Amino acid sequence: MSNYLSAFDTANLAVNGAIILVVAIGLTMAFRRRLGATSRRVAFFLAMLSVGGIIQATLLRDPPTVSCVECLTHWSLDRLVSGHVGTDTALNIALFVPLGLFATLLWKAPFRVTGAGALLSLAIEIAQPLLGVGANDLADIAANTLGAFLGAGLAAVILLVRDTIASRHLDLRRFATLALTILVTVGLAVGISIGGADAVRSAGAEQLNTMFAGTTRADYQRNEEAWAPRLEAFWKANRTPTNDAYNDEQVALQRYTWTFYWTTRCVVARWDTDGFRTEAADGRQCTERLP
Repeated sequence: MSNYLSAFDTANLAVNGAIILVVAIGLTMAFRRRLGATSRRVAFFLAMLSVGGIIQATLLRDPPTVSCVECLTHWSLDRLVSGHVGTDTALNIALFVPLGLFATLLWKAPFRVTGAGALLSLAIEIAQPLLGVGANDLADIAANTLGAFLGAGLAAVILLVRDTIASRHLDLRRFATLALTILVTVGLAVGISIGGADAVRSAGAEQLNTMFAGTTRADYQRNEEAWAPRLEAFWKANRTPTNDAYNDEQVALQRYTWTFYWTTRCVVARWDTDGFRTEAADGRQCTERLP
């Protein structure tokens, strides 16, 4: 589902957009009595538009090619466990935020809406290889579910503020549930990001210490070319971190920098006259120029 921005640069966008609009209007009119208040009708209409936009971006973006039934037996975990995130991840999150927002404003059930968003994402990931319009990826499901959750959370805050203003009374139970959910979510996100980044850095430092224990700056100078394949193998085995180096008559440095879900960690391999050691660093230290 990555690169779904191309969905907005297709020849059939106008036709698909018109169909989505007509269907959203038709469904809203069909359920107008059951929906009741105008605000609920508007929320339902916007939720249907959100679903239509998701379908356009994921299933109608490209012309169908060859179906891949066997793809459904392979669900890669590489993107999830690597911690590599980019524009495609942010876009996949953003894609489901409107649905989570408007559906929760309509049904006032943020957790159910989040679950429905996850099921919709799963259905799309199954349909993509079957229709030949994309590949199935667990990372996309995780990103979409997070987007639905964020949208639902935003709607829950809006609903709480609205009801508090209308009644001039704060529902402490709802407030506590919302606050606890936010704290747990933020705590888990920070914990996974920092813990994962620390684990990757520790594993990298341990491997470097095993590879080069007992060596010195002189060994590095004599064996720099011979060690290049070993360092390249380390780089490939450790999720291709960003690499930079420094070398003078006194010291040789090789720095490996990882970003795991927005948390940056790095290890500096240091050879000097006293021997070899690794130095752990994080944040801005990992982006400063080596001396």
